[in-house]
Amino acid sequence: LSFCKAADALGICSRVCKSFQAAALHSSAWPSLKLCSSTAERVVDSLSYILMSTCANLQDLSLDLTFQQQGLSVAQPAELVLRRLRKLELKLSDPEGNTFAGDLLSCVESPKLKDFKLLAVLTPQLLDAVRMALLPA
Repeated sequence: LSFCKAADALGICSRVCKSFQAAALHSSAWPSLKLCSSTAERVVDSLSYILMSTCANLQDLSLDLTFQQQGLSVAQPAELVLRRLRKLELKLSDPEGNTFAGDLLSCVESPKLKDFKLLAVLTPQLLDAVRMALLPA
């Protein structure tokens, strides 16, 4: 399943049986997640679902997102907390991606985060979110 997209892997596992679906959503099955989408609004709900299921063990997250719908706002669930991230890479191509990243960064509470890469048009809001995620409390 490692060659499949995350949403496809979940679909494949859920068709096998409920045990496979539960195993696919277990946090230990997802130490890393890489997602690239040129139509992020189509996958962001699935991404949030996967992040909620895997946030307890997720160590490496890489997102390359482009939103096609302008003015789209996507909030992360309040229960999402990324405490074990060691590596975070964000490549954002538009203001909607910056907003999404700002919300995602507010979920990062990982003292182990050492490798952070950001490719985006920097805005004051995004810089503030980065500062809050990277500086210890």
